[in-house]
Amino acid sequence: MVSGFSRTVTGRSKAGIGADENQATERADALMRSVTSRGPALFVGACLVAAMTGVSAFWGPGLRWLLQPPTPRIVFLGDSLTSGRGLSATRAYPAVIQHRLDQAGWRYRVVNAGVSKGTSRQALERLPGALDGDVRLLVVALGAHDARRGVPIFELKANLAKIIEVAQARRIRVLICGWAGRGGRPFDTAELHAAYHDLAAHHQVPLVPSMLEHGIDDPTMMQPDSVHPTAAGAVAIADTIWPYLEPLLEADTTAR
Repeated sequence: MVSGFSRTVTGRSKAGIGADENQATERADALMRSVTSRGPALFVGACLVAAMTGVSAFWGPGLRWLLQPPTPRIVFLGDSLTSGRGLSATRAYPAVIQHRLDQAGWRYRVVNAGVSKGTSRQALERLPGALDGDVRLLVVALGAHDARRGVPIFELKANLAKIIEVAQARRIRVLICGWAGRGGRPFDTAELHAAYHDLAAHHQVPLVPSMLEHGIDDPTMMQPDSVHPTAAGAVAIADTIWPYLEPLLEADTTAR
């Protein structure tokens, strides 16, 4: 991809420029390929050298794009409700939120770090990779599969607490999402849901009491398994999370 930058920067194709400039362009291409694979510091140094030596083909829209700061990220760390089981990736609720961010003019990139059947312990293990890059917000939507597998509530709380603490140590703002089923299931207890409130209060982070609040009792919002949302249900989840997410966006933008 980088080799094509020099073809567009002067507004002319290589066929329409002189031999000397053509050679300079080829050198710029080679330099771009080399330095972009070796790290940002070397790349910036090469840009300065190119400026001083007059390799004009090295400059242009492509270079300006590369020098832009990375787009800040919002990571959704969850299970199959987040990954979008039974839906395409573009219809899972994190993708719906990305669309809403774009429409509202928020410059963030959503990362869907949901894994089907994922537990809080597994999420904690993959947290370092999930937080790669310029992550500003972490949305934690875990616990349903812990409950179904009979993981003790104290263990779930300990895992979620560690996830929150790791994120906060990196100055990442955290939003916790609770969940509630239709009730009547052994794992769907008041004690379990109270654990989310305890975590939110202890770590001073906002809590979505139940991300399934607006869809759990509507058959059109849930797939036949009565567990995972349909595309309409994913929109409902995004609608539920958005009022809690937006203040974090505003706080992050103000802090920059």
